[in-house]
Amino acid sequence: MKRLTLQPPRGVVLSHLKSRVLLILPGALALMAAVGALTAGPASASNKEPKPGVSLSATPTTVPSGGTTTVTMSVFGAAKECELSGYSAAGGAFTVKFPCESGTLERRVTMPTNRLGRAVKYKLKFYAFSPGGRRSHGAKALIRLESTFTVEMLQRLEGEAAYTKENLRGKAPLTVEYEIVVSNTEEEVPVKVDKIEDSLVPGCATPPKQHEVKLGENGVVEATCSHTIAEPLQEFENQAIVRGKFFPHTGRAESSFEVERALGAETE
Repeated sequence: MKRLTLQPPRGVVLSHLKSRVLLILPGALALMAAVGALTAGPASASNKEPKPGVSLSATPTTVPSGGTTTVTMSVFGAAKECELSGYSAAGGAFTVKFPCESGTLERRVTMPTNRLGRAVKYKLKFYAFSPGGRRSHGAKALIRLESTFTVEMLQRLEGEAAYTKENLRGKAPLTVEYEIVVSNTEEEVPVKVDKIEDSLVPGCATPPKQHEVKLGENGVVEATCSHTIAEPLQEFENQAIVRGKFFPHTGRAESSFEVERALGAETE
């Protein structure tokens, strides 16, 4: 019996695996290499550059309008750049980037002038970036930014003794009485109340009862008015705008303010 010899076609490579003969066709080597690369998966996360860690604190956490606080920033791990930002409803938004490394540093941050007639939250955020550019998780700090004067809208149901800043509810017909009050807690120069606007309850859109509110005068009633909700299952929100002027700090230029206040009531 003649022995048959397998003659592969031209361009075909023979590979012996134990007693078996494999035919590897042209182009299959490239395909196998591609499949191998896909199944190998991405590099292990442990091979990536680690993110730095950060912490942030502020002292004091209650700051007067236009005052300052000391911000303490800590970086844990390798870093090449840091970023500190701040913002509030009173303004004063900023973002600053600066070189940094592992360790602790401090900066003084000046708060904006608060023209809102109420205390607001000033929010700080802090990040660090690794030498390769990986950003850390953010650290946050909250500061209470006080106001040197306050403007409030208060309301009560007809016949009640006390006013409140809460929304009200009652049976129709429901008469709601309003007060707009101003307090001067820290301004040495009197706070000037120039104008009150109220398009929904015109009775409050009158000239202020006391044009100037001196230091230490609290709860000065500048306007009173009322509104009746006639039908059941109705909602009403009164909105008023108070405009005036104050001196953010004695010796500085006069500054204007525009404060909007709103309160709601509903019937059963």
